[in-house]
Amino acid sequence: MQFAWNAGLVIVAGAGNDNSTNLFYPAAFDHVISVGAFDEDHRRATFSNYGTGVDISAPGNVILSAYPMAACLPSTAPGDIGCYNWLSGTSMATPHVSGAAALVWSRADVTSNQQVVDIILNSADPQGVDAVRLDSWTIHGGLNLHDAMSFGVTNLPPVANAGPDQTVPDSGSDGVELITLNGGASSDSDGSILAYEWREGTSVLALEASPSIFLTVGVHTLTLQVTDDRGATGTDTVVISVRGNTPPTANAGADQTVTDGDGNGVETVTLDGSASSDSDGSIPSYEWSEGAAVLTTGVSPFVSFAVGTHTLTLRVTDDQGATGTDTVVVTVNARPNTPPTANAGADQTVTDGDGNGVETVTLNGGASSDIDGSIVRYEWREGSTVLATIAAPAVTLMVGTHTLTLTVTDNNEATGSDTVVVTVNPFAASSTHVGDLDSSASGNKSAWTARVTITVHDTIHQIVAGAVVSGTWSGGATGTGTCTTGAGGTCSIVSASLRKRDNTATFTVSGITAAGLSYSVNQNHEPDGDSTGTAITIAKP
Repeated sequence: MQFAWNAGLVIVAGAGNDNSTNLFYPAAFDHVISVGAFDEDHRRATFSNYGTGVDISAPGNVILSAYPMAACLPSTAPGDIGCYNWLSGTSMATPHVSGAAALVWSRADVTSNQQVVDIILNSADPQGVDAVRLDSWTIHGGLNLHDAMSFGVTNLPPVANAGPDQTVPDSGSDGVELITLNGGASSDSDGSILAYEWREGTSVLALEASPSIFLTVGVHTLTLQVTDDRGATGTDTVVISVRGNTPPTANAGADQTVTDGDGNGVETVTLDGSASSDSDGSIPSYEWSEGAAVLTTGVSPFVSFAVGTHTLTLRVTDDQGATGTDTVVVTVNARPNTPPTANAGADQTVTDGDGNGVETVTLNGGASSDIDGSIVRYEWREGSTVLATIAAPAVTLMVGTHTLTLTVTDNNEATGSDTVVVTVNPFAASSTHVGDLDSSASGNKSAWTARVTITVHDTIHQIVAGAVVSGTWSGGATGTGTCTTGAGGTCSIVSASLRKRDNTATFTVSGITAAGLSYSVNQNHEPDGDSTGTAITIAKP
């Protein structure tokens, strides 16, 4: 979050839907606008988090989202909203604030993410209907885009730049030297600088950007104060040294951090005082010490240090006996334990093979590794639920998408994590068949009629509506017949009138047609045993 903020981004996040004052991340991070949700009555939505962890609120109850419906059928019903769902949550409130931030940033007078955040929060509306506090459950109140678009921009103070430190000789040997100061690099990002003031202590020395002034031999710390066109100020200091004999400048080099490479408790470090200098002479002596103990002499000596932090002082002496000092911090770290690398394997997509809503998947963390030890524990989780504690477990997952986290622990208790996404697709039926054949007969003295009722199933014996069944009559009846199954998966076919001498009639299913499904005659079956599953014979009543 800090990296994004430093890059100039405005970050907005939902405060959470726990109906609590608990901090919710990433909304609770610094530089993130935390958004709660209010309802259509401008009251806190019952699910929204609240309290000092929530910066601002926005509409978040029953919001038309961009989340598609599971099924999308044309409709002319009043209020039809097409293929998208109405959703509630602080995630629905957050886009209102994000959009408002984009509009605020479009203002010509807004130039930074800090200004955007200040305007959004400081223009929030703390009053609701009947002068009742709109959302005392947030820090700032409810989003007010109208006020935000006209809210005054925070004035950024000017940046004073007193120029680099200077060391100059007393060229006339008269105890004073004319020095030209330089505050011209001072700036104001959102306005202009109207006034410059140079001081030493409480004494005002000059009122220009780059004045020339006399300073006595010695070291002078000058303060430049600049004032912008809105009255804001900024300060900077510069050190001016006017020397007779200028002392040498010690430079002990940059701080160093090294590691005990062989684990023996010490490490050899090369010190570097070569950048030390004397502007009006030479440096014949270098001395390195830690506390009161002198460690060594020389410009760039080798010194062995124990594991820990060491503050060293370099004292240099010039050819006139003047000295200068500098410090350097040398940190020797113990050889670290490298954390293990978790490898949860490649993402997997499987299908519920038997339609029972779950499928067993074998996970694979065997490629996890530890370069300086061994892995002693494996833990697979989905959210906060632990699923298994071995490298390659077989786990049963419901239809849907599962993000699993593998955490491995090495023999020094360091951990590493990796995730794998397992998608379990729902069962997809591929064929139809006859699930049941039933019959009935009716008649009078001269003729009778046979009726057959067909039940159609899919691969896992679920009823199929809208299937077209066709078949042929034989025995006493002749011809063909078709019917289409209804919501219950059944339909009936009636024979033509049969003669009294016709003792039986047989109906044989010749085909079933259903969208996306083939007909599998080998799966035809008869639960109550009164047919072959494909053909049924009806006796004269």
